[in-house]
Formats: sequence, C-alpha cells, structure tokens
Amino acid sequence: MKRVKVILIQKNTPFIEWDIGLHNEIESTIGKAHDLTLFDYNKPVAEQFSGQEVVINLGKNLNDEIFDSAARHASLWLVPSVGLDSIDLDAMHRRGFKVAHTPGIFSGASLAECALLMILMITRRFEETQTALANQKMWDPVGDDLGGMTLGIIGFGASGRELARRAKACDMRIMAVDLMPVDQETLDHYGIDFYGTTEKTDELITQADIVSLHVPLLPETSKLIDARRLGLMKQSAILINVARGGLVDEPALIEALKSKSIAGAGLDVFDPEPPDPNSPLFKLPNVITTPHIAGVTVGTYKRRIAALKENVDRFAEGLEPLYQG
Repeated sequence: MKRVKVILIQKNTPFIEWDIGLHNEIESTIGKAHDLTLFDYNKPVAEQFSGQEVVINLGKNLNDEIFDSAARHASLWLVPSVGLDSIDLDAMHRRGFKVAHTPGIFSGASLAECALLMILMITRRFEETQTALANQKMWDPVGDDLGGMTLGIIGFGASGRELARRAKACDMRIMAVDLMPVDQETLDHYGIDFYGTTEKTDELITQADIVSLHVPLLPETSKLIDARRLGLMKQSAILINVARGGLVDEPALIEALKSKSIAGAGLDVFDPEPPDPNSPLFKLPNVITTPHIAGVTVGTYKRRIAALKENVDRFAEGLEPLYQG
C-alpha cells in the first residue's frame, strides 16, 4: 500500500486533554503508515498544502484561503466527529472534496454511559446527597429505582441504541422514536417496548419518566424540545441531552425547571458553547451539567482515529471513503 501525504489541521487555540489525545493517536497510527504533516497557522497557507492528498481537520472557524488552498491538491477531507453541522458540505463538495466523518457508532457507547450516569445522579438525588454529607446528615435523601420507569429515547441511532441496551438491564420500559422505521428483530434485540416514527414524539414525551435526546442538530430538529413539549412532560419527568445544545429551547427549559413543571435535567451540551457561567442552569439544584464530555473518552478517540486511518488506507488503494457526508 502506498504512503499518502496527509496534512493535519489542529486547533488554533490552546490544547485541552482531548486535543492531546487525538493528536497522539493520529501520530501513532496514521503518522506511522503515511506521511503526516502538521499545518502551521503562522506560515504561508498555500505552500503548506502543495502535494498534500488528504486533510484531517481538528480546527474550527477555518477561512476560505485554507479551504481553497487545500482544494488545489487534496481531494479527501476527514473530520473526527459525529456531527457535520459546523461544515458547509455543499461548499466543500463544490470545491471537489469528499468529506468523511466518524458517525455515532464510534462514540455511541460513551454517550450512552454519560446519559445513564446523569439519569442515575438525578434519580438518586446526587446533589442533595452532597449537601446532606456536608451537614453530617445520614440516610437522606431517598432516591428512586430505575426499574419500572419509562425511558423515552428520541433518536434511535448508535447512542440511542446503546442507551436502550443499558437501560433494559435496569428493568426500564423503553420507548423510542426516529425518522425511519426499524425492523422488529432490531427492536427485540434492544428490548424496545414502543417504537414509532417522529410523528409519535409527543406521545413518547407524554408517557416517559425520562426523555433522552440522541438526534443530530438540523434545521428540522432545532428547538425540538420547546415550551410546548416541555409542557407535555410529566411533572416528575427528567430531560437528558448529550447530543446538541440547539435541540432544546434553553430559556423555556430554565423556566420549566424553576417552576418545577419538570423534575430535573442532565445537560452535557449547551447553546452557545461555552455557556454563560452565570446561567441559572448552574444554580438550579435539580440540574446535572458536564462540559460536553459525553463522547470524550479514550475509547472514543481511539475508535475515531482508527476510522480515519481506515479511510486514508482506502484512499491509498483507490477505494471510496466510508462514512461520507
């Protein structure tokens, strides 16, 4: 297999632990099998892309000079992320790029585990336990069992299915909706008690004790959970969002939590990001928050970079890339 010339565009902001992990994994896998170059924001752009065949993009807010310079040489643009909402795919295709990403199968388990963590923390009243301990108060508060509760999963892709698998082990009743029909064998495999296409979303929300979001952010899913749908939820219900912040009308959610028209929320994502640290979401006792880390695990970046390497290898062999957007 021939060696491919690959250029890696990293973030032009200070690295966090996740960036270091991705970079190290790219160097130890792709960098050993192919000719890897690091893009330097301080050097002339055009000459850096000369002869390059594949771009791996970890950066954000890139300019047209970078895209156009890359397009004169490279034909494959790889992104180690689930969502492509930050990329103008039409513009990339017009430039001649094939764009491939790393869909939910590579981070689904990690997202599902974080969603389940939030469900458990809220149902077992974790925040209140810490206050109780600080006040030397034992055997309080009294939480709930998951067994017998109804979990409503909106979006039955990879992370939704992984959450269903884990929730079924906790004896939960599972409802799910998605755009596409699903065969009965798959529904039985994941223990789904109720399945419908998206027109059944309101029915799911009305019945569920816990509503968990697992859909991409698209124009048609923006503010999917708005004031009307929050009003459909049980007063004892919990909302979980480990997908995208824009799926939820945040002011409406804050109002629902303040008025206790729903019982709580677990949020890993926000709109915008980073969120305002003075947001009421961080002061409410019935909210668990994390900084967009649901899919940020060692396992996730290893699986994602393995998928990128597979596509670079396929490029070397003249094959179509997998996971195209």
